[in-house]
Amino acid sequence: MAVEGASCRGCRCEQQGLEQARTFVTDALRALAQQRDDLEHGIVDVDREIQAVESATVSADAVRAALTNITEVYEALQPYERKELVRLLLQRAEVGERRITLEVRGGLREIPGPAALGDKSGSRSERPGWLPDVDSNHEPTD
Repeated sequence: MAVEGASCRGCRCEQQGLEQARTFVTDALRALAQQRDDLEHGIVDVDREIQAVESATVSADAVRAALTNITEVYEALQPYERKELVRLLLQRAEVGERRITLEVRGGLREIPGPAALGDKSGSRSERPGWLPDVDSNHEPTD
């Protein structure tokens, strides 16, 4: 009978251990379910933000159409507004003796030349043929 009592106590300890393990696993599963729900809500929020960004993008045609009357808009601006507009558009400007280099903001990869736009008269940004080439010491080259 003493052996029976010892085995019953072992069963109770084993049962308590199983209940603790069950509680631990249940808590862990609840925590994982909560994490899954949080991630799903986060994905929905990110999808919503992506849609908002995509719907707010402007096509090249819309920009081109808006720029058709830029001269009139620029003339209507106050001097401080003109300065701010130029500051917003230009990343960097370099003024040299014979050349001006403008770096425009917005990550434009390629700006079509006048021939691509149908302008046969040439561009003001092209270097005139009558100016001599200069070397790194700003001396004319032959």
